[in-house]
Amino acid sequence: MDKKTIGIVTFHTADNYGAVLQAYALQEYIKLHIGHYVEIINFNTSTHEKEHKLFEDAPDLFRKVIYGLFTIPHIYALRTRAIRFAKFRKSFLDISTRRYFREIDFLEDIKHYDYYITGSDQVFNPRVKHRKCYYLGFDKKGSKKIAYAPSFGISKFTDDESAFIKSMVKDFDKLSCRETVGADYLSKLTGQSVPAVCDPVFLLSKEEWEKVIVYPPKQEPYIFVYDLLGGRSDIELARKVSESLGGLKIICATTRTRIRYKGIKVLRNLGPCELLGYIANSECVVTDSFHGTSLSYVMGKKVISYIASKKSSSRILSLTESIGTQNQVATKINEFNYNTIQFIDYKPKLDKFTSDSKNFLQKSLLD
Repeated sequence: MDKKTIGIVTFHTADNYGAVLQAYALQEYIKLHIGHYVEIINFNTSTHEKEHKLFEDAPDLFRKVIYGLFTIPHIYALRTRAIRFAKFRKSFLDISTRRYFREIDFLEDIKHYDYYITGSDQVFNPRVKHRKCYYLGFDKKGSKKIAYAPSFGISKFTDDESAFIKSMVKDFDKLSCRETVGADYLSKLTGQSVPAVCDPVFLLSKEEWEKVIVYPPKQEPYIFVYDLLGGRSDIELARKVSESLGGLKIICATTRTRIRYKGIKVLRNLGPCELLGYIANSECVVTDSFHGTSLSYVMGKKVISYIASKKSSSRILSLTESIGTQNQVATKINEFNYNTIQFIDYKPKLDKFTSDSKNFLQKSLLD
């Protein structure tokens, strides 16, 4: 088989665990198991640069000062986190040497690759900035366009948004979606069968993830909380789990600075490698993050997923329905009872889902 060149367009610039880890997983799977040359296209504008602010944006000067006062005590930890993300990108992501600073340069003078892949994460959200770039809105000039596990991030679309999406995806050679609801939407929009495929983090085995995992120091057993949006609710849920497990200590990873986490260990300095290590060494994970949930399954962990935001719940619900772990999803904390959960062996269904997804990707890149 002749080696082809693959250019991936995805979210990789922000200090977001799920974004950089899914980008790494897609890149590595194609390199290791399909054997093509892979680059993550360095689409990195001034808009993307603003994602690296340590201080939270605020709508007015008064709140900006207040937010800053909450952030200052944690500035060293947050800077350490930023440095670890930068190191991860430099060490593990094959980012193209050419950087596209402007949308027009990307759309009118994109480097030639045999295949262009957009995905995963919310690259198909029609409300993101530079949306035409993430929909690969350029002349492919004989190359092929593939959408692997893109997510919309929304479930309701305006007529204008649907018209935009339909006009953009008609140029794709292969379409897929990460969530079932998104796949169904694309199927109706395009009149073709669009499969739901797994997030890229599932493409690599736990053993293959070992290359990047940094394990924490040995310590007593713990429950690991990855708090994205849940805040105090995540902690309340973790405390209930802890009580059922004999009072295990709780360790929480978060970037929040305006919430007080009483009586638990809080880590704001973890990079992607360190986050994986804390998940892998935990007794149980509690998280409201889709990628926190996904990576916990990859590591073979018991995980309780909390729905902190109904509008973004489809990601977690689609995944858990696919592998039969719906009863591990908590929506109302006051009704949650850890002792009633029947933890099933989700590996067979997850393996089947992952295998089907790998077949889709392999066939897409071998046509």
